[in-house]
Amino acid sequence: MSVQEIQIGDSDPFKVVCGYDLDPGPAEISVYSNLFITNEFNRTYEEHVAGFGEVGWSNAKFFIGLQQLHLLTNSAPHEVIIDSLSMKERCDHFVVGNRTEGYMVKSTGNCFGDPCLALKKGVRFSTFDRDEDGLPDHNLAQEMGFGWWHNSRRPDPFMRYKHLAIWIRRKETEAE
Repeated sequence: MSVQEIQIGDSDPFKVVCGYDLDPGPAEISVYSNLFITNEFNRTYEEHVAGFGEVGWSNAKFFIGLQQLHLLTNSAPHEVIIDSLSMKERCDHFVVGNRTEGYMVKSTGNCFGDPCLALKKGVRFSTFDRDEDGLPDHNLAQEMGFGWWHNSRRPDPFMRYKHLAIWIRRKETEAE
């Protein structure tokens, strides 16, 4: 694992944690790490856009930010791995929309693993102060205690107590 600084296009540089899985190829980038689900991830929409926490391999609580995640997943094809220690979901294509799209999940492509963790295409990012979960009588981000791509399917109530991490990995093209 190492901390790297990257820049995409004319964006400001930002730090990411890179690690290698057992598979050969590009490094995985840790974009969301909540090792011990705490209220630290119960933040405003704007804080999730900018990112928070200190990005580092020893820091278990950070999010690089919705804007940076959008830039990364739109700069080249990426796969996503969502991990909660006892469950894992992997999708071979992952794209997050821009601010005007509510940082919605635009693509997940060919997912396998635990469907409890699945990100659903078309779901916008939701926080306690910007309820985008599609349930008029609920605010799942407020109920669960953290911002996420909550959707109209009721989440596992134990998710609020589990480790939750997102890793992305740039997909290799035939030219590489």
